[in-house]
Formats: sequence, structure tokens, C-alpha cells
Amino acid sequence: MKYFAGTTNVKYRWDQVSNVIFKRYPNPWSSHVLTEDVISRHVEGPILKSIRVITKTNKLPKWSERFISANSGCVVEESHVNAQEKTIVTYTRNIIFKSVMCVDEKCEYTVSPDTKSWTLLKREAWVSSSVLGFSKAIEALGVERYRKNIKKSLKGLEYLLGKMYMPDKIPCAINRVPIPQSM
Repeated sequence: MKYFAGTTNVKYRWDQVSNVIFKRYPNPWSSHVLTEDVISRHVEGPILKSIRVITKTNKLPKWSERFISANSGCVVEESHVNAQEKTIVTYTRNIIFKSVMCVDEKCEYTVSPDTKSWTLLKREAWVSSSVLGFSKAIEALGVERYRKNIKKSLKGLEYLLGKMYMPDKIPCAINRVPIPQSM
């Protein structure tokens, strides 16, 4: 099993990020996402719990075509949003191709300790494979793809946050028309 952990500050407030978290698709960096379906959503105490299934295209390396013939895959995302504590935790895992590679991800969004106007995003991922003789190579490939994909994911999130919370046009100057003086 390979493990990845990383953190980044999203330069938007937690409440802004929480408003966008279920609106991440579509965006210019997520053209691989085909569908997203809510399976369940309910409130338990202060926590909004959701389960979604997300279908994605799955461009695979050429060598993997011997093992996998499909070009799309599904992941399950379970999320817990706690507005009182200002935390969002998402758990994502693939539900197909598990015989080749399993990817489990945990993302935690909290108010950043650096500044309260930012959101700290902590990501963890576990990649495992049980393909005899190839598991280490598949796990290394999985972690490398994960690193590349989280960059796109962050760009997509920031794009949507910018679109939602930044005005389209910021005026450069206020045009003032001189008022004619009476004679």
C-alpha cells in the first residue's frame, strides 16, 4: 500500500468553500466527470451526510488494457458537513476495478490556522493493489496519477469559487461626467 498526504490553503472562507463543495462539476478541469448522482442525503444532529456516485472516464495506460476493457469508472463519495464546527470531511473510494487497484481518499476542509479568511484542505490517499507481481508498480502509478489529479481538482474548485465570489468585471475607474456650469 502507498500513502499520500498533503495540505493546501484555499484562499476562500470556509462558508464559501462549503457552498461550492456540491457544485464542483462541471468545470473546465473536470471534463472527465460524466455524471454525479445523490444516493442519499440526511441530517444527523449538526451534520449533513451525503452519499454520491460519480461516474468518470478513466483514461488508462496502454499496458493496462490487458486487465481492464472499460473506459469509465465509478467512485462513491460520502461527505459530512458540520456547519457548527466548520468542517467538511469527504471519503471517496473507487467501486470498480478494485481487483486491479483500490484508491481511498479522505479530504478535510477546516478554517485555516494561518488566517480565518482561508480554508485548509488536508488530503490523504491510500492506494493498494493485489495484482501478483505488479502491485508495487500499480500502486506507484496510482499515487503519481493522484498527485496530478489533485492539482486539476484544486484548479476546478478555485475556478468555481472565483466564478461565484469574484465579480466578472472590476471597474478600473469611475467615469465622472463634468456638470456644465450655468452662465
